[in-house]
Amino acid sequence: MRAASQLPAAPAHDRPPDRLARWAVALTAVFGVAVGASVIGWAVGGDSFMDDNLWFSVTASLVGVGAAVAAFVTAAAALIRGERRDLLWVALAALPALVVFLVLGEAFWWE
Repeated sequence: MRAASQLPAAPAHDRPPDRLARWAVALTAVFGVAVGASVIGWAVGGDSFMDDNLWFSVTASLVGVGAAVAAFVTAAAALIRGERRDLLWVALAALPALVVFLVLGEAFWWE
């Protein structure tokens, strides 16, 4: 057996801290909750629900768009700093997916 003084030193942190990546994933979750709330509201009451509850619609939309933009910027900053996380690609895809949805929705679904 080795004595305590002969044990090899613990390796230093070989990965940079991934705080920005965690924030990006958390902001993507906020975006998902806002989109989910809007979808549930629309599924329950249809267009009239969204028109009659303007405060809900505007709040969910602003929170969703703000979270998508913040998640994208934070994920880009995390990638620039060299942070890696498995779900970082979801944060990077949130804003482009929202833009595509809004463009297609305005062009084909909503009048």
